[in-house]
Amino acid sequence: MSRPGIALGVWALFLLVLGAVLWAIFLAPAPKWGYDVLLSVALPSLAVLGTAAMALAAARRRRPVAEAEAVTDLSPSSALTAVALCLMLIGTEVGPWLVLFGGGLLLMGLGGLRRERRAERAGEEPQ
Repeated sequence: MSRPGIALGVWALFLLVLGAVLWAIFLAPAPKWGYDVLLSVALPSLAVLGTAAMALAAARRRRPVAEAEAVTDLSPSSALTAVALCLMLIGTEVGPWLVLFGGGLLLMGLGGLRRERRAERAGEEPQ
């Protein structure tokens, strides 16, 4: 990965949104501010700040990039397959609609893995 700071920055943004939703839904209507509410605000805030600091540190660190190389470990299809399996597992508790949604994503992920395997055997770069 040539720019790891971007991935950490996106993760910090996700944490920020998650913390804002936590505050808006669960903590804003709370009538009194106690220790629990303070921790529920402080912990996501510190997680966002820490992740953003790591993103800045990773963005400042420069490595010379010799040449482009194919990294076979980074596959969107395998990530989609993993997310689909998690959704199907969570769907056993939530409801059958989530199992079906995860099943559709699983088919898409397995199709992408099959396409990547074919491209690998043919000796070309998967698109």
